[in-house]
Amino acid sequence: MRTLMQELKTVEDRALDFSEIQIILAGKCKNLHVKYTDLATLHNNYSLSDILPTKVNAGLCLLTARLNSRVNRHWTVFLRHKNGKISFYDSLALGPHTLSNYMNDGGYFADFVNRIRADVNQKKHQRSTDFIKSCGLHCIARMVAFATQDLTNGEYDHWIASVNLSPDLCVAFLTYIGHLSMK
Repeated sequence: MRTLMQELKTVEDRALDFSEIQIILAGKCKNLHVKYTDLATLHNNYSLSDILPTKVNAGLCLLTARLNSRVNRHWTVFLRHKNGKISFYDSLALGPHTLSNYMNDGGYFADFVNRIRADVNQKKHQRSTDFIKSCGLHCIARMVAFATQDLTNGEYDHWIASVNLSPDLCVAFLTYIGHLSMK
């Protein structure tokens, strides 16, 4: 028998793909309408309507970075609030310019985030170790908090910190039952 903490560490250390995130979110939030985009497939030629088309309020984006001859994939999310403003959330809080640099896109992503005037989160929630692959879990929790309460990035920082758990462990707890659907 494994303990709950062992189960959560397994959840925390497992990278998720599009279909697994869909399974975890399936039917959980009636106010959440997600479009999934792999930005690498758009070849630095995208607009807001490619990520957040009409009637979609969450654009889950998979970014590709080539670091030290390795390809790294990282989940981020764009959110359209009820007031029409856009938030961009990255669990590592690297910032658009750093992400753009890692993606080797000549600054296209950073220019895009600036052009749409997205509110970019400043608070890092994900530990940046090779063994923690929780960016998908963080994006799920961020989208659910947004869909249920229309939280800004600052309000989400307060919300995720309101329990006495590390943010990585907190999002593992929040998504654990959804993970059971994938077994």
